[in-house]
Amino acid sequence: MSLDTQLKTALRQAQNDRDFPDFLAVHVEEVIDHMDKYLPRSADHIELLIEQIDLYETYAQTGYLGRGMTAGNVKETLKLILGPDRFSQ
Repeated sequence: MSLDTQLKTALRQAQNDRDFPDFLAVHVEEVIDHMDKYLPRSADHIELLIEQIDLYETYAQTGYLGRGMTAGNVKETLKLILGPDRFSQ
């Protein structure tokens, strides 16, 4: 399965099942829509992004075990792919 298909699948599942934030989904969709712009330079970061979205939990790292990926984790990986200037916060 291609990286763009994997990323689309991960994003849709996270949005439908785990309340993935819209403010991040917009940036993930940009990566999907312009995958040729980011490959092959960011292939490793895109694979990491897919893994992080698959493990995304809204309240990750707030409980006893601290498992899962947070919006902050995903945002930092998106900065590596898109560039830090894309995020005002």
